[in-house]
Amino acid sequence: MGAPASALPGALRLLVVERSAATARSIRHALERQPAIRVHVARGSAAAARMIEHGPYDAILIDDHIWTDGESRVGTLVRRHLPDAAVIVLTDETAASPAFHVGAHDCIDRGAIVPEQLVARLDAAVAETRGARRRETLVRWLERDARTDKVTGLFSKASFEEELRDACEDSSLSRRPVTLIRIQAEMDSGEDVPETGPLPDDAIRRTAAGLSRAVRSADYAATVGPAEFAIILRDADLDLGRRMARRIAEELDRLNSEAWSAESRVVLSFGVATAIGPAPTALVEAADEEILHRKPLLRGTANAGFAEQGFGPSVA
Repeated sequence: MGAPASALPGALRLLVVERSAATARSIRHALERQPAIRVHVARGSAAAARMIEHGPYDAILIDDHIWTDGESRVGTLVRRHLPDAAVIVLTDETAASPAFHVGAHDCIDRGAIVPEQLVARLDAAVAETRGARRRETLVRWLERDARTDKVTGLFSKASFEEELRDACEDSSLSRRPVTLIRIQAEMDSGEDVPETGPLPDDAIRRTAAGLSRAVRSADYAATVGPAEFAIILRDADLDLGRRMARRIAEELDRLNSEAWSAESRVVLSFGVATAIGPAPTALVEAADEEILHRKPLLRGTANAGFAEQGFGPSVA
């Protein structure tokens, strides 16, 4: 009676890296009743390296000396090309533990290969590896979700605050300025004052899209309120912050006139503050103060007036 079938869904691609022809034959024999397990054998390090670089494998049964031999580079190649593969080390040490072989999921005594046990341990190692990969992927998605605003796709307020603290600390160390642009968006009523009330999600998304098109790849753009945005410019002075604000206004005005001509237009108000090594709250307050004292920029037209530099954050 043969070994029970593998419980894993789909075919399992197994690479056996073994110097001993007898051990390789015993593994093939142990798995010959498992049509879902495709066995490929590499005799020695050179053959293993070629196969690892060109073929996808779900699991690897590998000679312990080859796995730990730094000169053969097989272990390095596995980590580089097959990071999701389960690694089981073949050893002569009956009491061996994966702890003795960094990166391995299990150890099997090559002199006591039993079909039932081999299939079960392959299943367990592959399932553990896939489970760990799914958990890592989920964690990455959760981290990304926490750092991203769901409506706009820009960075979230929490991630913005963290980035601003880091940028201010770097500015203090480098003695180079950091610039913050704060933007408030409102609906354009066609009158001298914007419409009151919250912006629809569509208008917020359009504003964010225009902003994203205008900023540079190194700039940090975030949604910091229901219709409020902020951009962190590292190693940037007041003049660059002012030019960036105008560029955003011009880009949004172009999109409003061309791509979104049938949509309601948006009013933008800008506040720009610059300093060297400031407290994050001081930089935010300086930029927000400018928004309070300036007329909203209707249809994206940039305001030409900017404040004189003084003590503390310079503003525009």
